[in-house]
Amino acid sequence: MWSTLQAIKFEDEANQDNSLYNVISNENAKDMTKFFWSDLIKRVYGQRINNFFCLFIWGEQGTAKSGVGQLIAQTLFPDFDAWQIAMSNEHIRKIMNNLPPRKLLLRDEFQKSFGEGSYQLQATIENYARQLRDRQNSFIYIQPDYTNMSNFHFYLRTINFDPENKIVRCALQNPMTNGYLGFVDFNLNPIWENELWEKYQKVKMSFVDTVATNMYDKLDLEEIGNGIIDLPEFRRVITITKKGQSKIISGALKNLVYAKSPNLTTSQNNMVAEQIKVIFSENVKHILKQHKIEVTS
Repeated sequence: MWSTLQAIKFEDEANQDNSLYNVISNENAKDMTKFFWSDLIKRVYGQRINNFFCLFIWGEQGTAKSGVGQLIAQTLFPDFDAWQIAMSNEHIRKIMNNLPPRKLLLRDEFQKSFGEGSYQLQATIENYARQLRDRQNSFIYIQPDYTNMSNFHFYLRTINFDPENKIVRCALQNPMTNGYLGFVDFNLNPIWENELWEKYQKVKMSFVDTVATNMYDKLDLEEIGNGIIDLPEFRRVITITKKGQSKIISGALKNLVYAKSPNLTTSQNNMVAEQIKVIFSENVKHILKQHKIEVTS
């Protein structure tokens, strides 16, 4: 479970006034929940020309990003339905062709993207966001990692999900400065396992299975595994026991694979991690020498 303290640990700006620590965890934490909902409602239902919003949601796996997006969509747009949820950029275009003005489109990106592909994705999403704004449509975009999206009204970073109470805590970011303004809490109980949530899960699982099936044939697990083993960071996933045995730290390995592998599904990243363990067991001495790790009995 990705906790608030874990998120804070990786914040470089922890001593700044708008750091994640200062707006979420200390005695001066700023609760922006009412402000956030009030502003969204005014944007959608206010007496103005531009009745729409663009919202970017990002965060680690298991922090209920999709749940937050679904809750906002269903709360502000009671007629929101599963056909308005896109699982790919190609799917966005098909939905836009049938989306009336002042309705919402939700795009859920469940994979990370890196390098040139990430820049292409960013440009594509920003282009779609502009088109949706021109059509007076609202847009919620969800992905695992942070991207500086232009022309978005809000950035939400999911921090922690309480599965027992179905509460998600998010950090509200200033899209102009990327600094943290405060926290927003979302209660997912109203939508948990309702009809639309069940439809969404079926659509998502179907898409994941399709992607996985199409990509498994192209996936060279050994090549990707060797590439990750060659990285300097790989030495951090190796531990030496008191008896002088070398072992892989499973959690650290999965984190490294998730961060450094190509744009793969979660299942494929797990496959790569397992392949790395096999390669390591068969080439322990060579890999230890490669990373200048000495083993003393």
